[in-house]
Amino acid sequence: MVDTIKGKIVRIENDILEKYKPELDVSAFDKEVDDFINNLSDSSWVSIVYKSLRELGGVATLNDLYEKVNEMILSQYPEKASNKNIEATVRGVLQYFCGKSSSFKNKMDLFENIKPGVWGIKKNEEM
Repeated sequence: MVDTIKGKIVRIENDILEKYKPELDVSAFDKEVDDFINNLSDSSWVSIVYKSLRELGGVATLNDLYEKVNEMILSQYPEKASNKNIEATVRGVLQYFCGKSSSFKNKMDLFENIKPGVWGIKKNEEM
């Protein structure tokens, strides 16, 4: 019964992702955002989260994002692996750089919370 429940949850999450992914053209994100990311240290947490989300097509569940961030850390940034709270760090980065979040610190508005547990790279409204 647990497998059936998990199967339904995965199908629901995939439906949500499929609904939003076609709207995103990852190759056409705002030059200002690309410049902001490129000017950060390559190993900064915001850079790692952004690149991971971009590799996932611009929209992902938190679980998929955690997995991608962990893969990237193990292969490219082993010094980050000592962080005992990687998942909390990822959530913090998403919220800190989401204009609609109460944690937004008036930095670059990079991410959007599509629905609980699903995040995306914020689209440029002018595109």
